[in-house]
Amino acid sequence: MPPLSAFSEIQELDCDGIRLRYALRFSPRRSTLCVQVLPGGEVRVAAPSAVRRADIDTFLRAHWDWIRSKQQRLSERTRPAPRMPVGDGAQLPLLDERLVVRQRLAAGTRPAAMRCGSELIVCAPAPAQVPGLVVAWYRTVARHHVSERIRHFAALVGRAPARLSIRGQKTRWGSCSALGTISINWRLMQASPEILDYVVVHELCHLLHRNHSPRFWREVQGILPDYARLRRELRTFGLNLAF
Repeated sequence: MPPLSAFSEIQELDCDGIRLRYALRFSPRRSTLCVQVLPGGEVRVAAPSAVRRADIDTFLRAHWDWIRSKQQRLSERTRPAPRMPVGDGAQLPLLDERLVVRQRLAAGTRPAAMRCGSELIVCAPAPAQVPGLVVAWYRTVARHHVSERIRHFAALVGRAPARLSIRGQKTRWGSCSALGTISINWRLMQASPEILDYVVVHELCHLLHRNHSPRFWREVQGILPDYARLRRELRTFGLNLAF
């Protein structure tokens, strides 16, 4: 990719309601389009001289998910990892609810985390064990809730996954493997129920179409007509995730 000084045009493009700002360079030596995301999130595009602006827009929209994912990964490398707010009295998001953490610390206590009404009771011998117990609790609740949502939407999509995996990726909310395993990030239990449903539907539709073609998005829209709004809200949620 040429140096920044070679990118004389600064362009903007609307992608799902988000403004993508990028530096553009035309070159007579290029035969293909190329996009690069730099540390800090800057986007550069190198294009053949004869390419139409409409073709550049189509190219960037087709790579929009990759661009945003790359920007988020680079952003995570430059900011300190947030600490999980699990002190006594802390509030944890759970879909459309908030639970108050109540720690029960005592030597010899059997480690456990359990919900009691609007509280999450965490029993442990030492404070250092509390974060791990909270994550394990989120994973368990996520498996139960996501399994129910998959059963609901699989009947509408017409396909069911071979297996469900609950994971904790830093940069991905969900995935669908070639063997039919759907993976969902437990951190989505901190989002709204509608956002989590969008990710579930998104991955179920990948059982039908292994890409992000127009046919894929029509499948998603057929189940969730308001999917574009939920997709934007998911990006905002990811940028403001507490832990």
